[in-house]
Amino acid sequence: MNRAGFTLISVVFALAILTIGILSIVWLFPLGHKAVSRSKAMTIAALIAERELNRIRGLYSSFDSPDPPEEMSGRDPDFPRFFWKAIISGKKIYAVDLEVSWEEQRKKEHEFFTTEFTKH
Repeated sequence: MNRAGFTLISVVFALAILTIGILSIVWLFPLGHKAVSRSKAMTIAALIAERELNRIRGLYSSFDSPDPPEEMSGRDPDFPRFFWKAIISGKKIYAVDLEVSWEEQRKKEHEFFTTEFTKH
């Protein structure tokens, strides 16, 4: 007698493969979410750094402007969980080292940015 159909072993094997595939996909979602969140935070940090570096350059690069302070810091009004700190050094050529920091998942993150400017 010839019986058509699936055996119990083939069904269990197929379900095991399907379960492994579904669990693999579900496992990737938190990693993808974390990567997107980190990317968004780094983009915001770059935006803040560009804004603050341009502001510092604008305030202190003209010939008749005062010398810049050695250190400046603040919180961005648009992104309140981000804090920035700039250290300015030099005499004729000013180097600005700017750190943007924030907290993500109870872990402190930070990015560093650097630029130079002269008085003109």
